[in-house]
Amino acid sequence: MDSYYLTLALYILMIYWLIVLVLDRKGLLQRYNITAFGPVLMIRTKRGRKLLERMAKGEQRKRFWRYYANVGTVFVLIAMSFMCVLVVLGAYATLTVQPEPTELHEPRNWLLIPGLNEFIPMCAWIGFVVALVVHELSHAVVSIVEKIKVKSMGLLVAVVPIGAFAEPDSEQLFGERAKAKRKKAADALTLEPGEEAGEQKKVATARERTRILSAGVTSNFFVALIAFALFFSILFAVQPVSEGVAIVGVVAGFPAANAGVKEGMSIIRMDSEPISDYGDFFAFMNSTTPGQVVEVHTRGETFNVRLDKHPHGDNGFLGVTPFPTREYLENLRSMPSSLISLSPGGWLLLTAMPFFPPPFGFRSFNPLLSHLYEPVGAASFLGGSIFIIADVLFWTGWINFYVGLFNCLPMFPLDGFYVFREVLKPVLRLGIREEKKERFADVTSLVIALGATIVIIVSIVIMVAGPRFM
Repeated sequence: MDSYYLTLALYILMIYWLIVLVLDRKGLLQRYNITAFGPVLMIRTKRGRKLLERMAKGEQRKRFWRYYANVGTVFVLIAMSFMCVLVVLGAYATLTVQPEPTELHEPRNWLLIPGLNEFIPMCAWIGFVVALVVHELSHAVVSIVEKIKVKSMGLLVAVVPIGAFAEPDSEQLFGERAKAKRKKAADALTLEPGEEAGEQKKVATARERTRILSAGVTSNFFVALIAFALFFSILFAVQPVSEGVAIVGVVAGFPAANAGVKEGMSIIRMDSEPISDYGDFFAFMNSTTPGQVVEVHTRGETFNVRLDKHPHGDNGFLGVTPFPTREYLENLRSMPSSLISLSPGGWLLLTAMPFFPPPFGFRSFNPLLSHLYEPVGAASFLGGSIFIIADVLFWTGWINFYVGLFNCLPMFPLDGFYVFREVLKPVLRLGIREEKKERFADVTSLVIALGATIVIIVSIVIMVAGPRFM
């Protein structure tokens, strides 16, 4: 990151933190039900309960939400296995290959914050907010369905929103009696109408608890599915602006630049050979020799270029970076079929798409690719705005997909940690005497889940920081 912007960001954070400290000491934050944890604000609200109750009201809706969460639990377990294998293999590869550090290993790129992470543009904030809202809203709705009290909902803010939360009653959700006793005085101040202090509360069953915990991730995956479906649909409504090969880079000091060829032009013919795609361009260049003079025809201009020797071969070298507009679009269009076929390579590519520039990955159409394509047919009335819509849909899908995957990791305090424990408990109870089953399953599942947390954290640290220290 440029030192100017880094210094500016640090000053903004310090001023913000100072304001938080002053407001906290004066009691103004507490007055508005806001809790400060360092520079992070937890903003709670009880508004929205009527919306939750409306979404959960009626037997049909309750059946829908339970079925939805049950199906989602299966996907959570699949995603949990996928992410565990991916993280562990990633750490192993880092230790054995010992790659050179790149921008992927910079601290700012460890965080999934649009604008701060250089791979994630500002338009991704829409997807980020959607991911937070649907995740926590789903937790809250399924809690209401299972008759678990939702104490509050809210946002986590550190200058900008960094998270959202729904706060179900922990005693009801996990049966944490000791924790409930410590909060007895606080709970007495927030009793629901008709509720009495010391009243026996319902405790969620293992199945209900798993549904509640899985609901958030399920909704992230569902939003990702819809957003990606719309994004890939848009790809069939655009086409390359023209035939030929688009030039996205011209190397200074080499033949094309010296002759006046500029970035953004499209080569449509070289000598008498028509250039209709990426393959034609390389086939022609492979037949040339150093020193050969070639007529390079673009739309409206012709350049006579004397070729240099190719740095990695004996053929001629033009000194441009061509972009395979048609091939790239076809590759993007083919991605859904690889995902539907459950190809591991397709899912890995989707996970890593933003971290590779075109033609290997995808970040956005704007500003680099939008001038290479145009909408056609019924979508033509949208003009250039179609690429803004496509970018927002892609990032809404990708952020929700990634947030869902990350939350599936069996790592404290993520949802996957608690789902992993609930899945372990029935297995751990096998062969144990009845009176010891519950205690043994609780303790052992906690130990195993914490062990998984340590392994995952160490693996992530190795992947992210390893190349800088090895």
